[in-house]
Amino acid sequence: LGFFVGKEDHIPTDFNEIIGAIAPRPVWINTPTLDRHVNPDALRKCVDEARGVYQLYRAGHALSLETPLGFNRFTSEQKKGMVHWISSCVN
Repeated sequence: LGFFVGKEDHIPTDFNEIIGAIAPRPVWINTPTLDRHVNPDALRKCVDEARGVYQLYRAGHALSLETPLGFNRFTSEQKKGMVHWISSCVN
């Protein structure tokens, strides 16, 4: 990916396909709405596209997207949510 420094928009990777390739295993995505490195609408679209693959496996519940209001930081409340999500996947 070093060849794309300064040209990140040209990276030949479709994240919806990467997430879909993980199916049916659990994926939890947490990105704050004010993260300057993420386009929330594009991420939501990407996850929705990958969700189709999860649904083929009847594992739609295994793909989770959290978009809390905030900046790029991982709060104690978000950590609790992550632990709860992991616990629900294990049991």
